[in-house]
Amino acid sequence: MYFKNLNYPVIRITLVLAIGIIIFALPMAVNSKEPPSEEIKKANAGLNTSLNSPTTLEERVRVATWKILLGEFASDPKKSMLFTGAIDLFEDGNKEIEDILKELGKDRDKWLPLAKNPAVLARLDTYLVRKEETEKKKETARQGERSRLEALRTMVKTYRDANNSMAVVNTAFQTGDFKTVREKSLQVREMILSIRVLAEGKDQRDWYLLFDEPRLDGKSKELKLVDIDSPDILPLGADIMDHLHALISISAYRLAVVDPNKPNLELLKEAETTAKEIKSAAPNSIALYTLGNVAKTFGLMETSLDPLNEAAHLKAKSYFDNALKLLGDAKKSSQTESSRYLLNKDFDESILKIESSKWFLDKANQENFSGRPINAISIIAEGQKYHRDPKLAELMANTQMRIGVLPLDAIKDVEKSIQAGLLVKESSETSLILGRLNLAAASDIIFQSGGPGSESAKAMELLEKSQTFFKNTISPNAGFKNTIADAYLALSQAYKIAVIPNQPVSQSQQFYKQALLAANQLKQLADDKTNLSNKLDATEALFACYLAQGMLAPVVLQDYRDESQRALQSAADIQARLPGAVPGVRLSGNAISSAILRRPDANVNRLAIQERMLRMAMAKLTQASTSLTLGDSKAAFLHAENAMKGSEFASMIEKGNAAVPPEANLDLAATQDASKEVADLAKFFTILTAVSANKMERALHYALASQTSSFETAEKILATEENPMMVFALGRACEGYATLQKEEKSKWVALALRAQKQSQSFLLRSPGFVQRYPELPILISDAVNRLSGPDYFLSQAQIYRNGNNFKDASKILYTGLALHPLAPSLNEELLSVELDRAELGDTKNTDWEKTIISAGIPKTSRTALLLGKLSEKTGNVSRALALYEKAKTQQPTKDVVIEVDSRIAVLSVLALKK
Repeated sequence: MYFKNLNYPVIRITLVLAIGIIIFALPMAVNSKEPPSEEIKKANAGLNTSLNSPTTLEERVRVATWKILLGEFASDPKKSMLFTGAIDLFEDGNKEIEDILKELGKDRDKWLPLAKNPAVLARLDTYLVRKEETEKKKETARQGERSRLEALRTMVKTYRDANNSMAVVNTAFQTGDFKTVREKSLQVREMILSIRVLAEGKDQRDWYLLFDEPRLDGKSKELKLVDIDSPDILPLGADIMDHLHALISISAYRLAVVDPNKPNLELLKEAETTAKEIKSAAPNSIALYTLGNVAKTFGLMETSLDPLNEAAHLKAKSYFDNALKLLGDAKKSSQTESSRYLLNKDFDESILKIESSKWFLDKANQENFSGRPINAISIIAEGQKYHRDPKLAELMANTQMRIGVLPLDAIKDVEKSIQAGLLVKESSETSLILGRLNLAAASDIIFQSGGPGSESAKAMELLEKSQTFFKNTISPNAGFKNTIADAYLALSQAYKIAVIPNQPVSQSQQFYKQALLAANQLKQLADDKTNLSNKLDATEALFACYLAQGMLAPVVLQDYRDESQRALQSAADIQARLPGAVPGVRLSGNAISSAILRRPDANVNRLAIQERMLRMAMAKLTQASTSLTLGDSKAAFLHAENAMKGSEFASMIEKGNAAVPPEANLDLAATQDASKEVADLAKFFTILTAVSANKMERALHYALASQTSSFETAEKILATEENPMMVFALGRACEGYATLQKEEKSKWVALALRAQKQSQSFLLRSPGFVQRYPELPILISDAVNRLSGPDYFLSQAQIYRNGNNFKDASKILYTGLALHPLAPSLNEELLSVELDRAELGDTKNTDWEKTIISAGIPKTSRTALLLGKLSEKTGNVSRALALYEKAKTQQPTKDVVIEVDSRIAVLSVLALKK
């Protein structure tokens, strides 16, 4: 110790006493019950006081020891945590003391001034006594600083990763990818929890991890210590976890209802639980929105299985009420929260859906009127899960008709609503719906069967039911539904006439008058743009009203033509304004024709129709005969069957049955008048018969309607004729005439081919021609093949030849040579066939060379070889040798030379033997 050699008793006693006081006071200060902030503040105040005059040796000691004492307080890892300031204080204080001790050295004279101040000596001695301990505290401060920096680095990396994930969350939220929103939000939540763990520390929170340490230089009397209640010491904003919980909850909800018909219960509960974890006192619009929708979904799960069930809707009511409140609160909070909480959600729509059925009714009516009834069905079905409203059930039935649901199936659905107590069968609304459905069911039977028949009784039963329901609709309180019922009553009466013509005229007169009265009011309702539901119903009823007038006018009016025509034209105009077909409302040709033909003045019309149908039947019979002659029995049967139907309908008219379908009075495949059709068929049949009888020139004369065989006339007819049957006949006549020609053969063949291709194009362009002339496609195809080249004849001949039918093979080859005389393949095949016939002895000793010359077959080495073989087979050896020698002079191919030499050698050997 520096003081042990001092010999001044007073000084020593004073010094020891002072040292004891300091040593005693220091641990008392450290263990004081006062908060660490107070200890530091006192030490800082002492340092501040000492700094006022630090020039003397005593003051320098005092400043240095105050710094060390302040450093000890600041380095406490459980209280102060001012690690950076503590290190600076330790280093400054230690350096100053060491400098003082070096200055004093062992010079007693320099120590004497200090002896006068025992407190200063005590400070120096205490420093020396506690130097090792202060070094440990300094190292503790360094370790605290290193731990702080390590925690900060980890937090920065976690912040960066969390920031990247939040960017992904934002993008996914904007694009509706809620699976990614949920996954990434859960990851970010884990990152935030890890940051909080770092900030709070294992045993003690590091208050200065994210807050600047105050300056511990003693220059200011008051220290700015951390406020532990300040949000500045928190690693994240207080609301970030709430925001994440909100995102996780809404994404879980969105994923839960990906299939709204099968919500994921586990995800719904997760959404609800997570939303409730939000601790903020202020309302969170996302969480409220999620909780509202979760409650709504639970309500929908109660009603989805049976939307008509009253008990299910009672169970769902509490959920819907809660959802309505939560969504209302969410809407309010979204208008006051900071922008990061604002959702691009239509709160109004969600609220309106739960409040009443009006939203669904209006939306479905808009879709119906826009021609999208399928969309309307989906909207109504959704609405029925929210509200047990008869109006939704009524609209569903009407819309089902518009999308083509079978009326009988729709009737079953209405009956279910009646059984569930949702609809009242006797009400005007339900009666009108059932009336329209029964009318639609009857019209399906009428129009699908094509006229009266076995289903007539069922159709009449449905029409009677529909009229009963329409009459039940009419009541003093039914309003415009009375007018709609009158319109459909008139139409149902018109349909009755289509099924059973002899309906009482008085009934038709009554319904016709009602239709006239209804039309005016319906027109006003149809022009009203304020109520889409009434507008659409009225427009459909107006269409039915005009149709009924047009169909009933021939029954009730003496001069019906103008009135019926105007009504039907008006119906056509109304139909053009409608977004789609009106269920059960169609123009019945049966009703009109039946009404017209049963009038007293209709005898002339009946006879005209009967005569026309018989004429059509005769045309069909002629065509059947032609097809049968051409070998097309299938086409012949079709024509004969159509002829039989026509004659049966003619017989029905003759017997007074006026309910013949108007369609039967039309030849749907006809392209011209029946009389012209018969004339063309006769001409067609005559041309083909002439060709078959080898009267080629006569056939052409018939085709040209001229006694001359003019090529120019044939071209003109081909340019103007549009009937494929007659074009085919012209081509066939030109083909036959070409076989008689030598100089102009190719010209007529080309014209015939052009005609057949033109006829073929007519059939391709208009499939109706094929229905009209079912035999033509094959006939034309064969003709094109014959005229296009020798291949057709060659292939047919080879088929005959392979079957040893040499006679027919020879015949078809001659036919081919008549059209294509310069085809080497045909004449070679012909000689081969004749050679085969000669081997069988089925040929005459003919001068084949003259025959070939007369036929115009080209003379080639192959022809000479075949002629030689043929001469050899018929016993004319000398002629055969001459032909073989001739073959060698006509530029023979190598195989011809080999075969010729072989035959000459054989004949030479045979001659020597003789």
